[in-house]
Amino acid sequence: MIKWKELIKFKGDKILWCMIILLMVASVLLIYSSTGRLAYNKQDGNTLFYVGKQLTFLIVCFGVLFVTQIFPWKK
Repeated sequence: MIKWKELIKFKGDKILWCMIILLMVASVLLIYSSTGRLAYNKQDGNTLFYVGKQLTFLIVCFGVLFVTQIFPWKK
């Protein structure tokens, strides 16, 4: 039987996980602040278009990171 609590548990270096999450949050803030003019020119003022793309990318990447940390790589 699969023990879900063990699969969901974060393994590895906790400082590294914190840094990854902080960099992800910083990237969303940077994308939002730097694409204002581009959003008004290309997306008719929809500033959340580029933030949505960035959040989608981050969720997929975080999922890949989370899944790969489950497997034992020492073999």
